[in-house]
Amino acid sequence: MHGRNSRRYVIVASLALAALAPLTAGCWDILLAFLPDTTPPQNLAPTITAAEAKAIIDLEDPNVTVMDIRRPFEYMEERIEGSVNLCLICSLNFDDELAPFDKTKTYIVYGSANDFRSARASDRMVELGFEDVRHMNGGLEEWKEEGYPTVSD
Repeated sequence: MHGRNSRRYVIVASLALAALAPLTAGCWDILLAFLPDTTPPQNLAPTITAAEAKAIIDLEDPNVTVMDIRRPFEYMEERIEGSVNLCLICSLNFDDELAPFDKTKTYIVYGSANDFRSARASDRMVELGFEDVRHMNGGLEEWKEEGYPTVSD
């Protein structure tokens, strides 16, 4: 259901842009800012598996933060226990959202499954000077496939 709504949004936004084209000469940068960014990730952060993430999490190190990069409704439906939600695509300024986080700590970043959102978020964190960012490439799907526990609201 949510996937269809996302596609509808893109279709409606595209149609609206096409309809406004004659009126917006020279304003495309402003209009395109409202469409989702599909730039491929650079893979700046090391990629880890769900098993590697679980091993790190099981150490219960207070310097490790598990960051769920999915949308809030996805986070509330199911997540890794103890994770924090910081939605990449919901934020108007992701850099500002990251400002309160300690750049010297370890971050395990995950999304859905092989999700470029989490890879892009990991990249951005590395670019901003976060010292130890790990991208859990298989996301929550791999986590569940391994039989690891999740929680929900």
